[in-house]
Amino acid sequence: MNKTLRNATLMVAAVSLLAACNSGSDVQSKLKKDGYTQVKTAIYSKVIQANPNGRVPQRGDIISGEMQVRYMSPDIDTIIGDNNGHPTVLLVADSSRNSIDPTGCIFGTHEGEKVIFAIPADSVSAVIGSEQMPSFYKAGNGGAFYYEFNIMNVETEAEFGERYRLQDSAALKNFIQQNNITEKPSSTGLYRIVRTAGNGTVKVAKGKTVSVHYTGRLLSGEVFDSSEGREPISIEAGAGQVIEGWEEGLMGLTAGTKATLIIPYQIGYGESGRGPIPPFSTMVFDVEVVDVK
Repeated sequence: MNKTLRNATLMVAAVSLLAACNSGSDVQSKLKKDGYTQVKTAIYSKVIQANPNGRVPQRGDIISGEMQVRYMSPDIDTIIGDNNGHPTVLLVADSSRNSIDPTGCIFGTHEGEKVIFAIPADSVSAVIGSEQMPSFYKAGNGGAFYYEFNIMNVETEAEFGERYRLQDSAALKNFIQQNNITEKPSSTGLYRIVRTAGNGTVKVAKGKTVSVHYTGRLLSGEVFDSSEGREPISIEAGAGQVIEGWEEGLMGLTAGTKATLIIPYQIGYGESGRGPIPPFSTMVFDVEVVDVK
């Protein structure tokens, strides 16, 4: 699971490209004046919410929370991206790959803290090239990138997995009760609730081409994907083109069928999740079989 979680670092991964180069005394002086402490040659940090009694990340721990990436210079202040309000895995704590890798700085923080790592923009440009920099970047203009972390959870891999499993199990139980679902799950944990029976004569079976409209959401009700306003998705049943929960849930249905598939993480996106789908997440799909041939 560590490999997948490393891929979940998103914006943090870009930080590891930063190099130790002098971005000019003006930027350095400003950062120090603003209360930042130099922790590596081209990396500065400032704790904006301290929690000295919080858990300290150890190598291999999983750090979850919120993150915002901001660019500021004398003539621009813009947010490049954030996941505020939607905490997720930020990174797997590891040692620095080199002397200027800021992910190693996380070892000096605590759970419950908010900390900003600031990196002069000229230092970034010197490594990745000015052509890779944002259009608003101007060399020598005193700009810097600011990575603000809200460190909400520091856990071992086992603790992380157990927390998500318990959360999902409780959410699923609540969802079943609130929606008065009386159908029993299959041996894999799949719930299939047929809302409208189809009038087609050809059933979904291995090797058949199936066209499906769908809306996928989390147990919270948050929609993460939908074919609404688009063409239906077309797949070959049994060919492994979709998750196991879809393969099982569509089998035997005919054109015109509308159904709800409640897919547990074991036959969905597993312990790692994908994109907006958190690890250990049960998903709910409302599907309509448009055609089977």
